[in-house]
Amino acid sequence: MDYCRSSVEQGAETPNSETLTCPICLSPCSFPAVLPCTHKFCFLCIKGAAVACGFKCPMCRSRLPTNFLTEPTFYHQSGSTSSSAEIPREEGDTAMVWFYEGHGGWWRYDAGSNRQLETAYGERRERIELLIAGQIYVVNFVDMEQYPRAHPGRKRKIKRDAIGSTSKGIAGVKLPAGSGARADHPQNCG
Repeated sequence: MDYCRSSVEQGAETPNSETLTCPICLSPCSFPAVLPCTHKFCFLCIKGAAVACGFKCPMCRSRLPTNFLTEPTFYHQSGSTSSSAEIPREEGDTAMVWFYEGHGGWWRYDAGSNRQLETAYGERRERIELLIAGQIYVVNFVDMEQYPRAHPGRKRKIKRDAIGSTSKGIAGVKLPAGSGARADHPQNCG
């Protein structure tokens, strides 16, 4: 049984909406990744669950390939799969988005986290907690940093910048190297 069902399969009223629901976060899949066992999850959800479950599928416990996190297979609304992620423009995308620092560059937050960050920032809150890849992260707007709540010494810088700013990718989904790609136009993982 495939637990990641589309809204059409679940009886949604609009037959054109082919939205997958992630069995981990119970939200529409963001960057839907397909495991070799055919189960589908948000890329960030399966990334966190894979680490927590010893690199096994959280649904059927089949072993994940060692390169799954660096070379994921993505599911597309057409039903096809590829190493390229479809990055739709989300309603409410603003001219400014949030980034966190990684090794050798900046990563853009996923759309859901970005909305939460923008809301908290607009409310002039000093900090917010986000659930990212199965961990609670504290984002401190005063010091412009994030860290896992369980490991406050593991800090990364954050920034708010233009949507077209260069980045390595979005939420762990890499942009092609040397493409001069921008955070709003990722093409594939590499």
